[in-house]
Amino acid sequence: MSKISIIIPTHNDGKYLQQCLQSIKNQEFQDFECIIVDDGSTDDTHQIASEFSALDNRFFYYRQQQSGQSAARRRALSFVYGELLTFVDGDDFLESDHLYRMQELFTRNVQMVVTAYFEDFRRKAVAVKLPSGYTSDDIIPDKTLRSLLISGELKGFLCNKMFRSELFAECKLHNTFNFMEDVREIANILTRNEICASFQMVPTYHYRQRSGSSVNKIPSTTEYVALQETMLELIKLCENRDQLRLLSRQYQRLLMFELSKENRDSYFKHLSSIQQQINIIYCLASDSRLHGRNILEDAYFRHDPSSKSAYMIYDSPKIS
Repeated sequence: MSKISIIIPTHNDGKYLQQCLQSIKNQEFQDFECIIVDDGSTDDTHQIASEFSALDNRFFYYRQQQSGQSAARRRALSFVYGELLTFVDGDDFLESDHLYRMQELFTRNVQMVVTAYFEDFRRKAVAVKLPSGYTSDDIIPDKTLRSLLISGELKGFLCNKMFRSELFAECKLHNTFNFMEDVREIANILTRNEICASFQMVPTYHYRQRSGSSVNKIPSTTEYVALQETMLELIKLCENRDQLRLLSRQYQRLLMFELSKENRDSYFKHLSSIQQQINIIYCLASDSRLHGRNILEDAYFRHDPSSKSAYMIYDSPKIS
């Protein structure tokens, strides 16, 4: 049994997949299995992944009809045998010491290791640091991890993290929406488990920034719903009013980023979804439910007392 299982969901990543898989094959730490799930690719992804699996018995390749990244990851989980588990996107790649640095930080009390990473643009790579004030020798407790995720200091990516595989034993990866699914999963893990983590401070993961990616596209109604579901998952981690207000500010920034991509036609098409988001932000930032009060002066945005979404946040957390 390999010590580390690596899951790679891929869809039409043929241009980058060779580099991704080669960076895994070249790892200093060699005790791994790599599970590749091709989510309905129509380019040369199949050829590249097939060749790797034929030449190296640590690489396993599976194909499925296009169902989304979460569905691909979920299928791969059924083939995992490693003690530790990590995720790599098919268009990203690793430094040669990535696996070694991550796995050596797992002690008896550590269930997750988070690494610093690079954001790779066309002409340069920018290092993204982890929250300040910590070293690789620190063991970060569950309560701190929750606070860091709520504040946005701890990014909700799966790919710059390694986990004990047992955390996913009863996991059903979120597959309803292929938008912000990583954040929902990290929040869900922290909700279901009391875990400790270590931070690997040297950037070893390369997160490729591609033009034409979903972050630059006009958001769909589904994405607004996914944003709402993500925030409702994060709300479960909140323990007091200050954390709710902090989450409210994070929510506002995310919503404003999505709104910045709207044009006039799409804005009015999504008006109902946007109003729901603002309802939740308003409730998060308030000390009470404040029935019937205007959210904004604009007549389009008025609090709807019958909105279930606006009150769901009070059912889960114990607010002090």
